[in-house]
Amino acid sequence: MHTPSGRPVRQQTHSNEDSHDESADDTQKEPAKRGYTKMRKIAKMADGKQLDVNVNSYNQFNCQDATTFANYLGTLVRNSAEVPLNYMNWKDVPKDKKNRLWDLVKIKWNVQEQQKDQVMKSFGKKLREFRYSLKKKHYDIHDSYDARIADRDERVLPDHWKFLIDMWDSEDWQNKSKIGKASRAKQTTTHCAGSKSFARIAQEERVRLKRSPTRAEIYITTHCDKSNRPMNGNAASLMRKMTDVCEDQPELELRNIKDGDLYSEIFGKEKNGRVRGLGLGPAPTDVWGDRANTHKLVKEAREAQQKAEEDKRKMEEEREEEREEIRAMRAQMADMKAQIEKLANEKHGHPHVPVTDKGEDNYNQNNIGVDDDASSAASHHTYNMVVCYYNLTD
Repeated sequence: MHTPSGRPVRQQTHSNEDSHDESADDTQKEPAKRGYTKMRKIAKMADGKQLDVNVNSYNQFNCQDATTFANYLGTLVRNSAEVPLNYMNWKDVPKDKKNRLWDLVKIKWNVQEQQKDQVMKSFGKKLREFRYSLKKKHYDIHDSYDARIADRDERVLPDHWKFLIDMWDSEDWQNKSKIGKASRAKQTTTHCAGSKSFARIAQEERVRLKRSPTRAEIYITTHCDKSNRPMNGNAASLMRKMTDVCEDQPELELRNIKDGDLYSEIFGKEKNGRVRGLGLGPAPTDVWGDRANTHKLVKEAREAQQKAEEDKRKMEEEREEEREEIRAMRAQMADMKAQIEKLANEKHGHPHVPVTDKGEDNYNQNNIGVDDDASSAASHHTYNMVVCYYNLTD
């Protein structure tokens, strides 16, 4: 079993400059607090200049600039002019707002269309983190509604802040919060990777190992401190279990995720809709190709059936419109023939051979088998006009 022991241990160094002079306590000023992340350098970049960001096979951003890229996404989603906070969650944000954010990203970053889904997931995560921060700093510390309303973050519009306060006060939200806290309490270990994404860590391990790391190796890397020690007893127990399983089943050590890896042997089957140990982004359909193809084929078949039914409905509507036009045209021709016949009788002062007599009968007999559609109706109309002309000039 590959353990993180092969990685260089990162030592914390201390110098004399770190020592604190107690005599200077009275004269030192309190250091200025770090403000909100605004990414001004990127915002001020010249028009047409773009930054590159690399991705892996799952379209996760895994380069050194991935953290900068994620921070930039955070500045966009925290802008209330771009993403109003009066929505329950990211899924409720209108599509035009999301497309606007995507357009802003493409101005500064060289991203491709196939990476849009990953960017949208990052936006959703950043929005959740922002709202969590607002709740912790401006809601949880107060006991009254008025105090919470008054303690509004300057980045949030007043009506949006009221929406959030009312939402957090609601019984439905309180129940969801209790369920979430209970689920969180069951989690015995959390990673200590900091702001570095799992995708970036996996890329660093890929360079170090000269092969793609397994999920078990990523777990060990992200659950050990800087001295390569497990973060707590539970993490240490799971790592020992990995070693024991590999001794009994050595073929599991480097088996990939598609074939049933060591990680799934230790942690069990995946839950619906997500894949553990890979970080934000990959879904089961992205990892297991067969499942992805099956899902894709079923989806395409369903969409094709819906399109066929829609086309059939439109065709029936068009045919009904054509039939209505034909009926209207026939009624109009009948009225014209009646009027022309009446005019002809009045002109000659005696009964006149009706237009629909022998001439039209011969015409109909010579045209048996012609489709009774709008084209034949138009030809019929032209013939009647010719017969009417000769009757009137007789």
